[in-house]
Amino acid sequence: MSENRQASLVKYDTPLLVTTKKKEPGISKATQADHMLPSDMSESSVTSAPGMTGRVPAGGALGTFQTDPQPALPALAQLKHMETEEVLKLILPPRQWEQDGQLWVQSVSTTPATSVEVQQLQEQLDLRLQQLAAYENGICPVRRELYTQCFDELIRQVTINCSERGLLLYRVRHQLGAALHAYQRLYTSACAYGVRKALMAEEQKVRLSTSCEEKRQQSRLLHQKAEQLKAEIEQLQQEEKQARQEENERHQEATQTQHATIQILKLLEQRFLLENTDDSSSLNSVSVNKTIEIESKNSDDASQKAILNNGSAKPCCSSEHLSRLICSVNFTLEANALILSEVLSSTNQTSYILQHPEFCPTRLQHQTSEGAGSSTSPGDVSTNTSSSQGIAVGVSMLTQSADGKVLLTRRARHMRTFPGVWVPPGGHVEVGESLVAAGARELLEETGVALQPDQPVQVLGMWESVYPPVLGLGAPQRQHLIVYLCATMSLPAHALRLQLQAKEVEAGVWLSAEQVAVVVHGPESSTVLPSTIPGIILNGLGESVPGEVDISKFGQRPVAGASDFSRLSTGSKYALSLWLEQQQTHRGCSPYPPHASL
Repeated sequence: MSENRQASLVKYDTPLLVTTKKKEPGISKATQADHMLPSDMSESSVTSAPGMTGRVPAGGALGTFQTDPQPALPALAQLKHMETEEVLKLILPPRQWEQDGQLWVQSVSTTPATSVEVQQLQEQLDLRLQQLAAYENGICPVRRELYTQCFDELIRQVTINCSERGLLLYRVRHQLGAALHAYQRLYTSACAYGVRKALMAEEQKVRLSTSCEEKRQQSRLLHQKAEQLKAEIEQLQQEEKQARQEENERHQEATQTQHATIQILKLLEQRFLLENTDDSSSLNSVSVNKTIEIESKNSDDASQKAILNNGSAKPCCSSEHLSRLICSVNFTLEANALILSEVLSSTNQTSYILQHPEFCPTRLQHQTSEGAGSSTSPGDVSTNTSSSQGIAVGVSMLTQSADGKVLLTRRARHMRTFPGVWVPPGGHVEVGESLVAAGARELLEETGVALQPDQPVQVLGMWESVYPPVLGLGAPQRQHLIVYLCATMSLPAHALRLQLQAKEVEAGVWLSAEQVAVVVHGPESSTVLPSTIPGIILNGLGESVPGEVDISKFGQRPVAGASDFSRLSTGSKYALSLWLEQQQTHRGCSPYPPHASL
């Protein structure tokens, strides 16, 4: 009996020998036993019988739980007349097996269980769970089989005491088995569905990959075609440019001849007016101050022109400033006029530095005319074509990020003045517009960076700009008075995304104070800048993208016969020196005049 209890937790009676069969010739005992096993009985679902060396089916040993069809139960009235042993055989049928040609039958015990046996059942269950290493959590066939055996033993004990309760527990066991079986089928079906969906996704992935490869091939072909078209366009543009250049040269020769004639006529007219003007009117026409007024050529073309208050257009380096390259001035913006006045050192007025380069073409022209003994004024030199156009007023916004970097942009190559030269964002001042408003507008148009009203703007200085910058490149055509402003942004450089305007700008770069110091000091600096640094450039589609920008010609001066492309303008270098001085001395620039409208 002890061996039987070890094989199964259900209490069985002693096995009974039912029949004896003769052995088949040529078949061993073990083979004959295997041959006589039922078809649904596997190797793992049998165990040794008590006192025997054979195997017994599942129910006595551990095996896989299978839900058998529930046998037809008799009516409740019939159960009252059935013996306990018959009810037990109906709920827990006897198990039988063959061994060595003998048929063995073993029925469940009809002996009521005592309290000691119940405690032993609990101990045996715990021991078997520990011996067979059953999982405490999750799905474990070993634990389920042991619990099934323990449940069968409880059904046996309850049925002996009350048949109706035993049948009720039997139905509960059958429903549990049916539920487990349904869950198993559901799990198998879900796994199969998941596999099918995975296969479908893999097939879809292959189809999409093939489609993507076809699209990439088409894209490469289209790019090649686009490159060919671009090459053809560039060739046509080059031919057109060459033809236009030849035509411009012929036109320029004719224009210069006519212009020389006009200058001679103007010179004669001015001499005639000076000879017929009395002394009092001559004295009233002379003024210490310079007025840069805003006038319009026509209704749809407004620009700023610089004229003296006596009506004759002259450059900034007039007779009182020719002896020096730098002077301190004050300015006001009133009634569309920029009024300059010289500030004496003995006064406490707010002053700003006005400077022009030592190679200023208008200054050299005046010196040449003085050396030749000419009696004409600097603005009356016949070769000075800028005097007929006047001095335009411009503003340049030196933008400083929150992390101490300053923004420079490279002008587009098709610009009329200073093409391909590095300058801060800036441009002309429209009629009725303040300097700060003009600088903010040009900054937004050229770089896409918006200047907020609460962000501080300071005046760095002023610069006289003449184009071409040297006489070797031709007579002066345009002359500007540039007011350099410094705007401090509240965001660092990497947060200020640049959207360059292809019409005026083709590249942008942020320079740190250390890099600006190398640019300003030039050969005196022990540090050498690389030829290229990271910046923002325009691609073939006109989009602003990160790229390497050329700064190898930052220190180059304007020279006749040399290309100006990628050179840093002299005025920009002057503005950077003022900004660097401000950074190094930790003192702010003079504030914007309080009477000027923001």
